[in-house]
Amino acid sequence: MSSPLDEILVDPVEFIGRLTIKNKNGKLCKFGDVITDEQIALIRALEQHKRIIVIKSRQMGISTVVRAFCFWQALTAREVISTAVVSNKERSAFNLLDIDKRFYSLLPKPLKRTLSVDTVSRMQFASNGTNILAMTAKADSQDRGYTLNMAHLSEYAFYSNAESYLSSLIASINEGSIIIESTPNYYDDALHRIVRANEYNQSWHVIFMPWCTFPEYSSDKLVEP
Repeated sequence: MSSPLDEILVDPVEFIGRLTIKNKNGKLCKFGDVITDEQIALIRALEQHKRIIVIKSRQMGISTVVRAFCFWQALTAREVISTAVVSNKERSAFNLLDIDKRFYSLLPKPLKRTLSVDTVSRMQFASNGTNILAMTAKADSQDRGYTLNMAHLSEYAFYSNAESYLSSLIASINEGSIIIESTPNYYDDALHRIVRANEYNQSWHVIFMPWCTFPEYSSDKLVEP
């Protein structure tokens, strides 16, 4: 029989609901207190698909949801894996890893795991050896020595070498997971091209999350002319 703790660890929605995040006012709160149905649907999609593209509006908490899912996978992995969050700039990659560090530092005690490495660009859990890395997508990046099992590509449309980076990543990550989340940059940018190509080869699960997807940005009231 599974324990209540096991049930939390095995279900990402249950686990993520217990993580602490910053809300839109910059105050700390439990994710489960503010999580939306749209964010839960994204978590379930991340469970089911290994290649996902999320086309998003800004300030919808999508990067935080993806970081929460990747953090859950790293903490609960039964074997050694390496997962990375990738950005075009080093500072933004580190800022995204800081979200994971906040998750860790404010975890409820029963869910906590000891860290064996905790640097500006890397976390490693002592119990399972899993790494969470912050990387840049730049061609001269020194981070390419790691074999990855999961990669989160944040704001992919703004990478200077997006398509070559993604091609290299797909070749090296093999059967692992790749999550692309980005706001669009311009017509026919790298994000636009991969989504258009996907209409024919269906190699990615594409999710479109504009502002109107979220209840706080919609209204059921008709505007009088």
